Amino acid sequence: MCAQKHSSNTYGQTSEEVNLEKSVRDEKCILITGGAGYVGSILTSELLSEGYRVKVIDNLMHGGESLLSVLGHERFEFIRGDIRNEKDLLTALSGADMVIHLAAIVGDPASKKMPKETKEINLEATKMLVELSKQKGIKRLLFFSTCSNYGTSDSDKLSNENTPLNPISLYAETKVAAEKYILSSVATGFAPCVFRVSTIFGTSPRMRFDLTINQFVLEAMRDRKLIIFAPNLWRPYIHIRDVARMVNIALIASEEKVSGEVYNVGGKSMSYTKKAISELILKNIPHTEIKVVDKGTDLRNYRVSFEKVAKTFAFFPQRTVGDGIIEVMSLVQNELIIDYTNEKYYNV
Repeated sequence: MCAQKHSSNTYGQTSEEVNLEKSVRDEKCILITGGAGYVGSILTSELLSEGYRVKVIDNLMHGGESLLSVLGHERFEFIRGDIRNEKDLLTALSGADMVIHLAAIVGDPASKKMPKETKEINLEATKMLVELSKQKGIKRLLFFSTCSNYGTSDSDKLSNENTPLNPISLYAETKVAAEKYILSSVATGFAPCVFRVSTIFGTSPRMRFDLTINQFVLEAMRDRKLIIFAPNLWRPYIHIRDVARMVNIALIASEEKVSGEVYNVGGKSMSYTKKAISELILKNIPHTEIKVVDKGTDLRNYRVSFEKVAKTFAFFPQRTVGDGIIEVMSLVQNELIIDYTNEKYYNV
C-alpha cells in the first residue's frame, strides 16, 4: 500500500475534482519518460512526495546521479531503456496509469548535432508510445512540447494556442508533428494533453547551464562578462518548480479539461528580452560587463498568451526570474557544482 499524502491546495477544484484527486493519488502509478533529466528529476521527487508511485525510463544520456536521492524509495522504480525500443516501452508501461512524456532530444543545438536521433526519438518513438499507451490502458498522457513552436511572430501580438505554428528548427518541427499526432489520438479512456512550455530556468538535480537564465548567471558569476546576441528578441520564461506544480494540477484535473487540449505554460508577467534579463542580472551581480551583439543565429521571437491556463486551472507562476537568478547565484557561490564545463550540464 502506497503512503498517502494529499495537497491542501485544491486549485479552485470542483468537488468532483477533489474526489478525483484522492483516487488518483491512492495507488496510482505515473510513468515519466526521460525522468533522469532536468525537468524529469524534479518531477520524480515531487510526485513521490505527493504519494504517487513513480516509474522512470531513461537512457541516461546525461548520467543518472539526478536520481540517487530517490533510488531505493519504496514507490520508485527505474528502467534503463530506450523509448525507441518497443520492448523497453512495454516494460515501462506495465502497471502504469498515466504517462508524462519528457524524453526527447531537447533544444535546437542538440537537434542540429543529432538530426537522425531527433526524428527517431521526438517523433517516431512518441507515436509508438501513444499507440502502446492506448493498448495498455493508460488513462492520461501529458506531452511536453515547447513555445518555440511559435518560431518568429509579431512581438506586439500574443500567440495563443490557436495561433498558426511557425517552427524554424528541426527540434520545433518534430515537436509540432508530435503534437498533431497526439491530439489526433484522443479516444474513450485515453486523454492526452499538450503543454507548450516556456523556456525553463532554476536549479535541478540534473542541472543545465545551456538555458538562457541559468547560463547568463553562471557566466556573470564566473567571468563578470556577458555576451548577448540578438538582445531585443522576446521569450517567455518559467521556473522549473512552477512547471512541476502545473503537472500536479493537470494530473488531478477532470478529463474534460485535459483531453485533446493544448496549454501554453507560463505567466503573463514572465516574458522578457535578453537585454531585460541581463539588466536583472546586473542588479544582482554588479560590475558585470555586458557586450551586445545585434545579430544572432537563433531568430526565435515570440510573446505568448497564458490566458487559457490561467482561466482553466487558476495557474499563475509563483517564482520570478529574479528568484531564479538568486537561486542559481547561490548554487555557484556555494560551489555545489565544481566543474561547470562538464558536458553533462549541457544538452550539446
